[in-house]
Amino acid sequence: ECSYSVRDNSRWLPCASRRLVMHIEKCTRAAGLLATADRVISTNLELSKASLQTTSEIDRVHESC
Repeated sequence: ECSYSVRDNSRWLPCASRRLVMHIEKCTRAAGLLATADRVISTNLELSKASLQTTSEIDRVHESC
């Protein structure tokens, strides 16, 4: 059952809100990883590749980021 399961700022969020929060968090994480990859690509290729791979995995699961 999904009716009220996530607590945020002392309020219970319904499922649709919980999904939205999760979506925003995943998209924010993906954006941060892309920024990391862009920033370090010339100095740390392995970190850049790892960041892009993780971003790709997040995008695959959450296609609308």
